[in-house]
Amino acid sequence: MPHIRSGWFADRGAFPPTARDALLRQYAKLSLRSARIKKEMNPIRLPVAFAVAAVTLSLLPTGTFTLDPANSHLEFFVNDNRGGFTGVAPALEATTVVRERDGTFEGEVTVRIDARAISTGSSLRDRQMHQDFLETARFPTITLTGVARLLDPPRAGAFRVMLTGRLTIKDQTRDVQVPLSVIALRDVYLVEGKATIRLSDFRIPIPRFLFFVADDPVAITLKLRVVAR
Repeated sequence: MPHIRSGWFADRGAFPPTARDALLRQYAKLSLRSARIKKEMNPIRLPVAFAVAAVTLSLLPTGTFTLDPANSHLEFFVNDNRGGFTGVAPALEATTVVRERDGTFEGEVTVRIDARAISTGSSLRDRQMHQDFLETARFPTITLTGVARLLDPPRAGAFRVMLTGRLTIKDQTRDVQVPLSVIALRDVYLVEGKATIRLSDFRIPIPRFLFFVADDPVAITLKLRVVAR
């Protein structure tokens, strides 16, 4: 409602003084009533917000989810003095059990990678990697187990999750944390994440060949789709 000033009526003579004064008094009453109603409604906002949050929380799918390998991808990058190289791990298995607990959600995660299938696009490099570095004949599987916990309230669109777990490569196991971005759909989770591990932490020799020398850190990027089982 526009602000009404007595000068507006006085300047234009739109109403006689008696009618003008009555209108101003009525406007003042309506303004006070509007302010009182607004003040009385404020305490309602908090329970409404909690109700909306509860509805959103209950919409996250729970149960057991398994990897959709056709729509999942895991790759790694190793820097070296020639610009680095990228590898992929095409043989993946993953299971996540999502539960609602204490007003939030958490997921128990198990990932298995067939180390024998890891490829960098160079047969010579792959052969050396499998034989000398990963020793895939003795240690054919890389495993990650852990628990994923929410960092953000669940909502439509992406929200942050932290996966805390144990990564085993060869006969070495180390604690790891992997920050994830997750989108929850009906019976589907879309997961993206990046992490860095060091070869030396798992007692893997730094790759060297002639004038080629790799760096210790390995950058891992994953895009996974898990579906309800």
